[in-house]
Amino acid sequence: MSLSTSLSEPTNLPLSHTTLTMRAVYFLTAALASIASAITSEKNDDGSSHLVSNSPISTTLLFTVPASQALANPSTLPPSTHAVLSAPGKRFSAPLSVTNNFIFRNVTPGSYLVDVYCASHGFAPLRVDIDATGQLIGAWETYRGNEWDNKGEVVQGFQTGRLEMRVLGQRGFFVERPKFSVLSLFKNPMILMAMVSLVMFMGMPYLMDNLDPELRAEIEERQKGGLLGSMSGGAGSSNSGNAKGRAIGNGNSEGVRR
Repeated sequence: MSLSTSLSEPTNLPLSHTTLTMRAVYFLTAALASIASAITSEKNDDGSSHLVSNSPISTTLLFTVPASQALANPSTLPPSTHAVLSAPGKRFSAPLSVTNNFIFRNVTPGSYLVDVYCASHGFAPLRVDIDATGQLIGAWETYRGNEWDNKGEVVQGFQTGRLEMRVLGQRGFFVERPKFSVLSLFKNPMILMAMVSLVMFMGMPYLMDNLDPELRAEIEERQKGGLLGSMSGGAGSSNSGNAKGRAIGNGNSEGVRR
């Protein structure tokens, strides 16, 4: 049987050849159907038509962690560090790569919030906007509690598609116990008052010895006069009190006799 006869009469082909041909036709039909569903023809305003893809437009975003004063070596970040790209009904997550980057693939158009979750350091959140064509149109720093339209500082480098995440600082979960210091004693008001009193007590005799003799004698006389006056005043008050007590006692005794 010649090849031309076999091709003109498919029933003469072997069973294996017929099966392969049917499978090839099936896969070709499925491929053409998928292409036709993905690509349609849309008419312009002038009547002309152009091909439009029905597949969703997506883009790739790259965020990097540069070395800074707050983080000298980004490679020291814990391996659990990851970034989250979130929007209403959308959420993408990317781990920290060995090159200190976060890579988000197949990101659809929209306005997203970028958060970095790290156990050792804090990062400033970003707002990223992607237009309908899949192009990155802007990135800004944002803050918790502010309105979404309240944009912060523009992040440099979004034109190149490589955005830098700013490190705010290292997280502190523990309070370091203060060490003993001699200077801390002098900051205590009670210690200061005790020291001043001690200096006055120790320095007063030396001050009195260096005074002028006449002034010293005058001070001693005043001290003696004050001491004698207080003693005499106390004795007088006690005597007057005793006299009043005796007068009251005598009056009561006379009343009883009557």
